[in-house]
Amino acid sequence: MIRERAIACEGFTLIEIMAALAILGTAMFILVDAHYSAFRLFEESREQIIERQLLERVLHEAELEVMAGEMSGAGELGARYPGYSYSFDAVQVGDERLGLFEVHASLDTPNGDRELSTYVYRMPE
Repeated sequence: MIRERAIACEGFTLIEIMAALAILGTAMFILVDAHYSAFRLFEESREQIIERQLLERVLHEAELEVMAGEMSGAGELGARYPGYSYSFDAVQVGDERLGLFEVHASLDTPNGDRELSTYVYRMPE
């Protein structure tokens, strides 16, 4: 008697492997895209925060200058921030006996201009 062996099919077919790789590739693409989007959002918000902090620094400096009697000024932010410059102007509000000034500060950045305003009270002399 001739014995016939049943050949067992073990393992995966080429179609199954290709389907698994396609699913894996799609999942990797989605994850990389999400990671890149999150990184880009982080960089944009980081730049906006730095620019806002610099603008507030300029505004505080402008307040000190107004308190000292200087009504306008401009300058650079130094070697740490190349391409960044600032300017400020103060305008008296109401009667000069009141001593109230509106201060406008402007920060010129490589990404565009940003402005911020505040009021400063200076004791009349």
